[in-house]
Amino acid sequence: MVYLGAYVPQLVRNYKTKSTEGLSMLMFIIVVLANITYCLSILTAQELTYEYLKTYASWLIGAFVPIWLEITILYQFHKYRHNIIA
Repeated sequence: MVYLGAYVPQLVRNYKTKSTEGLSMLMFIIVVLANITYCLSILTAQELTYEYLKTYASWLIGAFVPIWLEITILYQFHKYRHNIIA
């Protein structure tokens, strides 16, 4: 939960300042790809049974939810790309 909560203040700051200054877009792209790869590794490791998914549900949620938060920050990069803080 702490990991997930770390994105919220950044999202709010970006929204308030209408800027993503100081953030690395490349880092967020790499993190999104890493989390997608992690989810795929869990989903393709063995046959998807109810028991298997139940066992790894928390890991999948822990990777899927940050993907959406990271994608939101990438959207902010696009939306605020012309805004410069003076």
